[in-house]
Amino acid sequence: MTTLKQDIIMNTAPMQLCGGLQGGVEAAIHAVRKIFEDESTEAILLVDAENAFNALNRNTALRNLRYTCPELFTYILNTYRQEGNLFIANSDDLLQSQEGTTQGDTSALGWYALSLMPLLREVQVKQTESDTELELDREPNSYPKQ
Repeated sequence: MTTLKQDIIMNTAPMQLCGGLQGGVEAAIHAVRKIFEDESTEAILLVDAENAFNALNRNTALRNLRYTCPELFTYILNTYRQEGNLFIANSDDLLQSQEGTTQGDTSALGWYALSLMPLLREVQVKQTESDTELELDREPNSYPKQ
């Protein structure tokens, strides 16, 4: 992953902090603190409902990775294209790992960050469109004075 680190950062920063961006988490903490301390802030909602790495849809993530970082795609495809066997202690039963990343996989953070970029970019576009519509709906004399 070290050889691809710059490719991952280039394709994910600053929207994904788990892509290896130096000081990314600290910057996020400071940004949230600034928003929280702003007098116009009414609320902040932080949601982390489940382990997102386990919920990652492999087929979609692989498709996205093909475009966001082709250099990593071949390795991840060869690693995850088939279901993995999960062995249960003291049992002959097997579970099939069909979604998410494998615990301990050093490529998991980069893969996760890269696979979500198309979704994050779409959300960003929609937010920009929404902000523009709000600005257009505003009365001309209601703009803040500068």
